[in-house]
Order: sequence, then C-alpha cells, then structure tokens
Amino acid sequence: MRPLSRLVALSALSALVVAPNAMAANSSTATVTPNKGGSLTVATPVKFGIKAAFPDTPSDTTGNLRLQGIQAKLPLPLLFNSIPFAQCNAAAFVASKTCPSATKLGTATLIADGGPSVGDITAKTDLYFGSGFQVLARVQTDKPAILDEAVIGQLRSSGTTGYGLEMYIPVPKILQEPLDDLFPTVKSMDAVVSPPVKSVKIDGKKVKLPLAGLGPCPSSKKLNFLINIVYENGAGVVTKTDSAASVAKCKK
Repeated sequence: MRPLSRLVALSALSALVVAPNAMAANSSTATVTPNKGGSLTVATPVKFGIKAAFPDTPSDTTGNLRLQGIQAKLPLPLLFNSIPFAQCNAAAFVASKTCPSATKLGTATLIADGGPSVGDITAKTDLYFGSGFQVLARVQTDKPAILDEAVIGQLRSSGTTGYGLEMYIPVPKILQEPLDDLFPTVKSMDAVVSPPVKSVKIDGKKVKLPLAGLGPCPSSKKLNFLINIVYENGAGVVTKTDSAASVAKCKK
C-alpha cells in the first residue's frame, strides 16, 4: 500500500459521481437479509450490506484531510459468536495476504477522489475474521498503480449510544502520502458481509450458529447503522468526520 493504499486500506465500501457544485448530502442505505430476529442463545444467520456516499468532500491539497480510517458502527442486536469459528492469524495474513476461506466475512469496494489527473480510484477489499476480534482486510487496486496490501482492523465497542460493535479499519500514518500533492478523499463505499455459519449442538439440538447473526429485535424494530469516514492533519489531530446513518428493519 504505497500512496494509494491508505485510500483503500479500509474495510471499505460504491460510488456516485456528483457534480462539484451539487453539494448533495451524505447518504447511506443498509440491508439485513433475512431480517427476522433470533434469540440471545441462537442468533439468526444474516447477510448485511451497507452503501454510503460522501459527495461533498473533494480531494484535498492542504494536507488537513489525510484519511485516518473508517468506522462502521453496527446494530446492538447483531451478535458475534466467535468461539466455534476458525480465525485467521494476523502475522500469516500480513506475510501471505491470504486467509482460510472459512474465516471470510465479506467483500467491500471503496471509491476515492483522485483529483483531475487521476480520477476515481477503485479499491476492492476482502474481509476476514482474525483472532482477538480483528478484522483483516486485503485491499487491491490497479489505478494509478497496482497495490495489494494487508490491513489489520478490529471489532470493538462502538462507544456510541444505540449501536453495538464497531468495525474499524485504520490507515497507518506511513501510508498517508499524497498523490501528486493531492490527498484523495472517500466518495463512496459498498460492503456486503455474509458471516460464516456452523452447525452446533445447543441443549441437545443441532442448530445453525452464525459468526455474526441477529439476536432479539429491539422494541423499535430498527437496526441502526452508522458509517464514519475520519480525516486528520499531519499532526494526527482529527479535522473532519463524514457521517452517514441508515436504518434497516427487524422482524420479531
């Protein structure tokens, strides 16, 4: 991940091309399938997707919008059952950029604004579940240079009321390099997460247990998602956070 890797280093996520003067608002759409809640013991296996667009933050020449990372804040009813599942070793992943297929969480695409000379930069990402609640992201792009990088993120508490865990993909400072004196910014992201499922016995019954699944629906029947794109300056001080929230339905 040289200059561009910090763009793509994220767990990242598809694209809108918006005229510079349009100044459209940030937007996000989340889907959960199926969306029927389960129990605290046996969560329902689900696939969830998040699409978000950030049209009003163009690429930057000042150095005050260096991409720090992406935070995907997940619904409280989304439960993780890590114990029976395979976990990818981070050191092996960094060395080989590969993980066992049984640890794959999903895929993501990120579109960044590379400025007038480069245009849109597309980064494709494979996401894997690592030990210690890590999220391992293999990020690849072919413009303006071929990049293939291993990035280590994590699942952690969101620290935000109304949300559960947060999937965080950081961008190391060493990767925060400009592209032709221009710092690219995130235009859009599109991720689909389909956690693995295992058959296990609970109370003598064989059930399908997902690595991440839907527990009991909240009384509001709403599943809250929030995407934050965080930028910082050269001193590591956060200078801007682009946010886009969305809500999916939960059926009891």
